[in-house]
Amino acid sequence: MNDVRELLDARRAKRAVQSLAQRALGFDRYLRLFAVFKVRTIHRDSRESDVLRFARMLPEDGLVLDIGANVGIMTIHLARAVPAGRVHSFEPMPENFSTLRWLVGHYGARNVTLHQIALGDAEGELEMVLPEEDHVRMQGLSRVVGANDRSPEGEKRVVPVKRLDDLDFLEGADVAGIKIDVEDFEQYVFEGGRDLIGRCLPPVYTELGQGENRIRCMEFFEGLGYAICVADGDRIVPHVEGAHSKHNFFMMPPGHPERPGLG
Repeated sequence: MNDVRELLDARRAKRAVQSLAQRALGFDRYLRLFAVFKVRTIHRDSRESDVLRFARMLPEDGLVLDIGANVGIMTIHLARAVPAGRVHSFEPMPENFSTLRWLVGHYGARNVTLHQIALGDAEGELEMVLPEEDHVRMQGLSRVVGANDRSPEGEKRVVPVKRLDDLDFLEGADVAGIKIDVEDFEQYVFEGGRDLIGRCLPPVYTELGQGENRIRCMEFFEGLGYAICVADGDRIVPHVEGAHSKHNFFMMPPGHPERPGLG
């Protein structure tokens, strides 16, 4: 009980500091400072450092998709991993996209192309929300309204949505990797990119919480012959439900040299 109380107290203290910083700095400046700080320190964050493991498996001249780029922290690290390649970075929320564009310019990442759109299984529009908790705008949890029946309070935005399979600039392209984090909307993005994923068979790095979205995503990739894996130190190992508590997954395609049992 004491541990739970201490955890709640720490969370409230963190929210209070974030709320003060957002009010004092203004939201745009706060996001820029936050993004630079996270780019510099991500290797220290055990919850996020798996993405660096993913970046190391990419070829230097690879074409990579960052879907749900948020403020661009992962985009910068992916761009560094493919200096002779290209990163296509997708982020629909205006506040996040503004910081993403600034961050790419700040770091001089000339091999990044930005797209202010959402991705899904049909072209049109989506309603998204920038959640607010304890007077803190939670840009990292921006999500499609109604995804898995969870619609937090916050600022609503209507954004354009397209399918991966309908993007002209990816027609015939050889996609070397996909990083995706779209807060329980992943299953729809994958379905809208079924042809591209099936043709290119790229490794995919994704965060999946418990629930129907996770089940459907795993079924999607298993149907294409992928292995569902997680990072164990510097190794990629098969995911065993119940044995691993991680939410960061590596979807490893057939024949990939780092797929467990093939390296």
